[in-house]
Order: sequence, then C-alpha cells, then structure tokens
Amino acid sequence: MNRFSVHTTIIVMLVLVSAACNHDGPTNPSFRNLDPASSGLQITPSSLEFGDFTTELLLLIHNDTNRGFDWVARPSKGWLSLPRTGRLAAGQYKLITVTASRQALEPGSYQASIRFESIAGNQSVPVTLEVLPPPPPSTGTGLKAIDATGTWDVTGPLNSYLASVPNGSVIQLPAGARYRVEGIVRLVGRKNLTIEGNGALLFANSTGSGATPPPGFDRNWPRNRYHLEIRGGSGIVIRNLVVRGANPNAGMNDAAYVSALEAQH
Repeated sequence: MNRFSVHTTIIVMLVLVSAACNHDGPTNPSFRNLDPASSGLQITPSSLEFGDFTTELLLLIHNDTNRGFDWVARPSKGWLSLPRTGRLAAGQYKLITVTASRQALEPGSYQASIRFESIAGNQSVPVTLEVLPPPPPSTGTGLKAIDATGTWDVTGPLNSYLASVPNGSVIQLPAGARYRVEGIVRLVGRKNLTIEGNGALLFANSTGSGATPPPGFDRNWPRNRYHLEIRGGSGIVIRNLVVRGANPNAGMNDAAYVSALEAQH
C-alpha cells in the first residue's frame, strides 16, 4: 500500500466517524413534552383522602410526551395496593384503582405516599386514611341499638330494623338523631308504613372528592347515588325527616352537577 492509499483510508474513516457522531435521524427521535410547561408524567388528583369509610379511589395517570414509556408505582405502606407497573403510549390517559385496607390497623390517623417513577419524570401522591374505633356494645333493641351520633355507618342496621317492622306500623325516630348512611336505606314493597322523623337526619360523609373524573369522562361518572329508596309499595308516609347528601349543590340538571363529587343529591 502506498502513502496516498493510507491517507485516503484515514480520511474516509474520519468522515464515517463524524457522520455517526452527528446522526440525528428518525431512529433517534427527541423525547419532549407535548406541554412544555408540565411534567411528562401527570397524575390527578394530587392527593388521596380515604377518610374513615372509603376503601377505593381512582388515580388518573397521563403520558404528556410524544413517546411511550413504562412506569412503576411504589406505595410507602403495606395497607395500600394498586397496580405496580404499566406502560403508557404517547398522550395516553389511564385510570388505576388504589385500595386501602383497614383490616390490620388500629384506630387512628394514617399517612402514606405513592411514588410513581418513569423516564418522563417522577411524581409522589400523598395519602391519608382514618380508622374508627369499633362501635360501642349495644345497650338496647330496635332503634336504641343503632348509633344515632353520626359516627358510624348504619346503613345495614337501619335496613335490618326496617325489615323487621311489620306493615301498618308507625316508626318514631328519636328527635335529633343523626344516622350516617353511606349506602342506601330501602323501603321496597312496603305498605301503610309511617315514619315520624322528628327532625332526625340521614346523611353521608363520603363525597368521592378524591376521585376526580378525567377529561371526557364526566358524563359517565357515577352520578345516581342516593340514600333513601322507596319503591313498589303503597301508603308510605314520611314526615319531618332530613336526608342530606355529601354534595351541597344538589340538583337534577348539569348546572347543579359538581363533576368532582360522586354523591349527587
């Protein structure tokens, strides 16, 4: 090989190395946010509040980039459970269910967090939980055995009591009683039953405010929750009983509907 051939080979190699170093073609696309002002991994809501009753809440995670990526969720406490891994396509939204278990917890207030990790960024979601003490032993029968302070959910005991009352009866609720009802009190197929409320209150604490509907899902969000059902009977009379849901802006039309709250009354 002569001197000219050696020089030519070196020049060609330098050109190839330079081309490889400066390559920025379609096989190596840039990783950018669709919204430059935001994080590539977005989570809604920013915190979860389970209160003393709720066991499941929803989180909406969003890939706000132009590329798909994998994510990992790391709850800080064992009483939290949710999917630990997943993948989001570019621009994709995904709802995940977070479950809190009170089974092994003593009464009190608890705090935790869920850390989401991805190549698009990390996010941490604070979580709070309340655990109530067990209800005190019953000191009576019938209505006297049902908590009327509003501390515990009494949907089940109220339904059991009402089912035991024969048709044609008059039920006298204690004046000033506060019955916490997170489910539905049902009067189905009853006849000639009178309930004298005496100003008693049926109310709910669980609003679902920790589960914000994602964009475009508002119309499909739970919006038909109720606390008193009267169906298939006759001669039902209810006087002076207040039923109050968790949403103070009650109504039957969209203007009155608060999309961030599940319970609409």
